[in-house]
Amino acid sequence: MQLGSIELPDDFLTRLRALHGERAARWLVELPRRLRSLAERWDLELGGPLSPPSYSLVLGATRSGGLQVVLKLIVPGRHLRNELICLQAYAGHGIPDLLAHDEREGAILLERILPGSDLRPLPEAEAIGALTALMGRLHRAQLPATGLPTVADWGQGFDRHRTRLSRDQDPLPQDLLDHAELTFDRLTGSMQGSVLLHGDLHPMNVLASEAHGWLAIDPQGLIGEPAYELGAFLRNPMPGLLAQSSLGSLLENRVQALAEATGYARQRIAGWGFAQAMLSAIWSLEDEGKGWQGAVHVARLLRPLVS
Repeated sequence: MQLGSIELPDDFLTRLRALHGERAARWLVELPRRLRSLAERWDLELGGPLSPPSYSLVLGATRSGGLQVVLKLIVPGRHLRNELICLQAYAGHGIPDLLAHDEREGAILLERILPGSDLRPLPEAEAIGALTALMGRLHRAQLPATGLPTVADWGQGFDRHRTRLSRDQDPLPQDLLDHAELTFDRLTGSMQGSVLLHGDLHPMNVLASEAHGWLAIDPQGLIGEPAYELGAFLRNPMPGLLAQSSLGSLLENRVQALAEATGYARQRIAGWGFAQAMLSAIWSLEDEGKGWQGAVHVARLLRPLVS
């Protein structure tokens, strides 16, 4: 699909239609009109995509006076609503400033993080230090009164998966799936203390800001214990992580380093990482019917560290 000078890839369009059905189809038809309207209302000179679109379209833009900003467009729904709740709750706590939003149009206007490099080029120890320091800032935010999902709500993905596919149809390894579900339930049942979690704090979602240090982008928004937040870092970046030699040793060292940096129990960090990796595989199957193998491989390597 061509959007002015912007080419929207077919896999992006397919993914949106699979997730949002007719709402996505209607939203895409209206996208050119929406962009013109938002540019006029928010005084924007629009640029091109800042990254390949996956679940949203993220464009660079400039406001009068030369301020560089980011225009993010998402199909309206709970994902957009949860992100807005997070951005408002996190204001001043490790997240870019929310400049404007229009939930009906599916539009969010944010300050642009410059230079915007992420954690991937950093040595492991330096990346873990940056990530855990940022977590400390994020987790100080006040819990919003509005109903965000909980960790337990996200864990319902296991039940959905069992309902959707019989064991004979399921491509996921059943031993890993069973153990991951038990681990997730055990950890959820023993959580102590809840904070507002980003929910997807992997290396590509942590960007360097000259003005503010490391900042997080693309918050998912859920409520749960702080140790849950480390699961996304453990299984990423994908697919680059899979190319690492001695990946099992790298993951074991990563768990140990995260435990030392945060004070959270090593086995609990590994447990969340393992269970979330299998949940991530489930989400890949739900959203696209493919792309689950890497998460399963990470889960298999993390399992011995759980119990």
